[in-house]
Amino acid sequence: MSLRILRRPFRVAALISLLFIPRIAQAQACAIFLAQSPPVTGGLVTPADLASVRDIVSTDSGLGAPGPLALSPDGRRLAFVLTRADPARNRYCRALMVLELASRGAPHIVDEGGEFLPMTQILRGLITRLDVAQVVTPHWSPDGRSIAFLRRDGGVTQAWVAAFDGSGARAVTASRVDIEKVDWAPNGRDLVIASRPALLDARAARAAEARQGFLYDDRYVPVFGKMPQLRGPLPVRFEVVGPQGRVRLASDAEAAILSPPDLGDGVLARLGGAGGLSAAVNAVIPGRLFSPATLSISDGYGRRATCKDCAGDQIMGLWWGQAPGSVLYLRREGWAGGDIALYSWRAGRSSRRLLRTPGLLTGCIQSPGRLYCLFETATRPRSIVAIDKRTGGLSRLFDPNPGFAKVRSGSVRRLMWTNAMGFRAFGDLVLPPDWRPGTRYPLIVVQYESRGFLRGGTGDEVPIFPLAASGYAVLSVQRPASYGSRYPGRFSSWREVDAIGAVNWAERRNVAGSVLAGIDAARALNVVDDRRIGLTGLSDGSTTAWYLLLHHNDLFAATAASTCCADPDTDAILVGPAWEAARERAGYPSPIVPRDTFWRAVSPALGASRITGPILLQLGDDEYQRALEAYAAFRRVGPPTEMHVFADEGHIKWQPAHRLALYQRTIDWFDFWLLRRRDPDPAKEEQYARWSALADQASARGWSDRLNQAHAQLSASARRTSSE
Repeated sequence: MSLRILRRPFRVAALISLLFIPRIAQAQACAIFLAQSPPVTGGLVTPADLASVRDIVSTDSGLGAPGPLALSPDGRRLAFVLTRADPARNRYCRALMVLELASRGAPHIVDEGGEFLPMTQILRGLITRLDVAQVVTPHWSPDGRSIAFLRRDGGVTQAWVAAFDGSGARAVTASRVDIEKVDWAPNGRDLVIASRPALLDARAARAAEARQGFLYDDRYVPVFGKMPQLRGPLPVRFEVVGPQGRVRLASDAEAAILSPPDLGDGVLARLGGAGGLSAAVNAVIPGRLFSPATLSISDGYGRRATCKDCAGDQIMGLWWGQAPGSVLYLRREGWAGGDIALYSWRAGRSSRRLLRTPGLLTGCIQSPGRLYCLFETATRPRSIVAIDKRTGGLSRLFDPNPGFAKVRSGSVRRLMWTNAMGFRAFGDLVLPPDWRPGTRYPLIVVQYESRGFLRGGTGDEVPIFPLAASGYAVLSVQRPASYGSRYPGRFSSWREVDAIGAVNWAERRNVAGSVLAGIDAARALNVVDDRRIGLTGLSDGSTTAWYLLLHHNDLFAATAASTCCADPDTDAILVGPAWEAARERAGYPSPIVPRDTFWRAVSPALGASRITGPILLQLGDDEYQRALEAYAAFRRVGPPTEMHVFADEGHIKWQPAHRLALYQRTIDWFDFWLLRRRDPDPAKEEQYARWSALADQASARGWSDRLNQAHAQLSASARRTSSE
């Protein structure tokens, strides 16, 4: 279906007429931007297309994860938040939408506005903003007339209520701290909210401490700034907001609405039904990581049936089926869990598979006869689909990006392999849209998630389809299972898993070995130019990249990294005491031990002279100092290196203008070093002058002979092609 988003009470003509008004309100501009056309039919995917796709934020987090879809009490409508990044204005346009299920028409906007809403987590005992988009779950009022949701303005998240028909929306809180959750009270009029007012006290205490001088302790993360971070978690306060804005403390029963239920020891998910009927997913070894799981049904009379053919640890979702007493479950299966399948099961019977796909299903909710989910494939971004509970039939209800069904995204092939340690993994090889059999293309390796739409890898910084459109083969690799997973039920904490993975760098050898096996799988298809392989990585993918560059420096001709680095002095000084303590608990030796025994295996600073390909670093200003040890070494004895620092960015870069710049510079970098191709844009002349100087530096250091040979081979191939 085509994308038609209407904001009531505007008509289509009124919406279009706004395009010709020179100065319009930001809200109206965003409404238009959300409704603009997708990429040109039949065209190639550009960085700008990819940076501004319409999205419904969801996560692939499995059982119990919050979802972005909400079904109205009468089952006739879906509510969700639609988001689109606007790189030109460096903003996000966001709207609460309602989709009428009966008409299968376009959704309409019931509220427009708000800022990027980031996730916050407790890392190593400190409150940390992750700069990853938070899933917003709308909540329908019992009468179906209103929708409660979270919206962020002015740097603070508030609770809002919107009329389902678009006739009005308003903030119902004016909190000084973020409202973290909201839902309707049992009376259907009041709202229950959750926040952490103790954050104000923590900030005040820090301000008071500043007058006496901060104590340098485990609150400090020097790369994050000059002040200590705040400890967490802080206590949650549950309150009730009435229709007139009056606020009171919530009762225990009201607070329970926003609190996760206590499922019991070893219970991963539970469904309650009529007459005492229940279904549950249970860990075989409660409290232990990588424990197998079982699915069972209890009838309320002490009788319990266990599904014999659905045991494992890959169950992702659980709902009641259409037939009485039946359940549906979603699980990963196939090679390395690369597919997702939906099954139906009843006690005393075998499971029946309804649906299997290499795509990704997330955020599913149920009605009596259907599941409503977000569905994405390698070449198509998320759309809202309905799945028939009886047959497994899937139908698309709303596609925010219909143009991606018609663009020339390239040929996508799922590759499967086993690494040297015996771990299975998979990846997706994207070939140029006009690829020809027998032609070998430069290969770009993208890490480390390859489920669903192939946008930009982990962190979304490497534009996969635009790279393919530029003439590259792109290998998107899925990280293999953790090294610790070979010991099911042995570990009670991730700290223990990290510790065993640090012994002889077992986890890094597992992941890096999988990347190498994936490259070999792509090579076996005779489509890869072995002399022109580029490497990318962010976070764990960056650590893998440095490991590969240090141990296989003859394989990669150029690298673009988004985070850096695991260097001993940096770890000891700039990331803070809490990080250093966590490293030690995970089995890392002190940074002051003899360097040859541990750190040289992964430290780019200590191994700078062993890295021979040019390095592009594109880092957030919260983390760039972690790269300075390596950067200084690169400038003295290592590969030609350029580093860019993005303001107000952390581990994950969230600003739309920055993402587009990352996309474009990454393509330019690989074009320059692997294809000797330059963008004729005059604005980039200075960029290419810098890179030419780096190439001269590389020549002076004598490392570039192999790359020059590759370029000579490329030129000869081009001449042969033209003569044909």
